[in-house]
Formats: sequence, C-alpha cells, structure tokens
Amino acid sequence: MDRLILMRHGKAEQHAASGGDFERALAPRGQNDAALMAKVLAKAGLSPDLALVSSARRTRETWDAAAPAFPRARAATRRDLYHAEAQDVLAAIREEAPDTGTVMVVGHNPGLHELALRLALGGPADPA
Repeated sequence: MDRLILMRHGKAEQHAASGGDFERALAPRGQNDAALMAKVLAKAGLSPDLALVSSARRTRETWDAAAPAFPRARAATRRDLYHAEAQDVLAAIREEAPDTGTVMVVGHNPGLHELALRLALGGPADPA
C-alpha cells in the first residue's frame, strides 16, 4: 500500500428508527459533507483504488455519497470494521489490500482516530 486515507462516517442521526446503533443513517449534513470531502480529495489527486467500508448503515451511506468522486475505486464492505480498534483496522487492510496503491477506510472513531495518531506519531500502528 502506498497511501492510506482514513475517513470517518459523516454526521449521523442520533437514533435509528430500530433503536440500534448499527442502523443509524446519515443526516443530510453528513451526506453533503461526505460528497464534498470526496470531491476535495479527488481534486487533490487522492483517489482510492480500494475503499474498505464498515457495514454499518452510516458508513455505507458515507461511501455512497463519496463514491461518485472516485469512479475507479473498488469497494469492500466489512462487518469487522464496525467499531474496530486501530489494530483491527490495520489487520483488515493487511488482509484485503496488501498490494493496493491507495486504500481508503470508511469507519468509526475512536479506532480511526487512534490509528491516525499512532501513525502520525511514528509508533507502531499495531501493538503486536
């Protein structure tokens, strides 16, 4: 992998009609923000070859809003990215995309935030 893009899902509704966290949808602002951020990334030449997307509704909807800016990207939805910890995100990347140029992960905090901090600080992204 040459480049990693971490994208947290857009702003989501506070409660799903089902009452479950997994099914919370994006708010209109989240849809707009995801589409805008994708356009900014694409304009800067930062387009993923592969997007690993948590299977939660809000992350799938975030990718759906972003995907038009990345017409060549392949997407893989993964249940194990739902509220994944930093080392789990890294494991999914290693499993799914060891030789892929640019990988985008559309997921959740605190896992994405934790991974970004570990990578930015130059420490091991995976404690193991």
